[in-house]
Amino acid sequence: MPYTVEDYKREVKEEVLASMTPEDMLSLLKRLPPEERLKRLPPKEILNVIPPEEILKELTREEVEAYLQKLSS
Repeated sequence: MPYTVEDYKREVKEEVLASMTPEDMLSLLKRLPPEERLKRLPPKEILNVIPPEEILKELTREEVEAYLQKLSS
């Protein structure tokens, strides 16, 4: 099997990623909008960082009641 340009690019990416510090990775992640970063995380991981009480504080009473109504129907 021949060595392709795609193989080379993949190897270079892997080498670069392996050499990056956590700070380097964070600076790259910060280029993505928060919505993009969050949609890649499962809800359970988000709740491990942000307690449900903190999330609920950000919702209006109407939003919470609408969700509870949706759950009960």
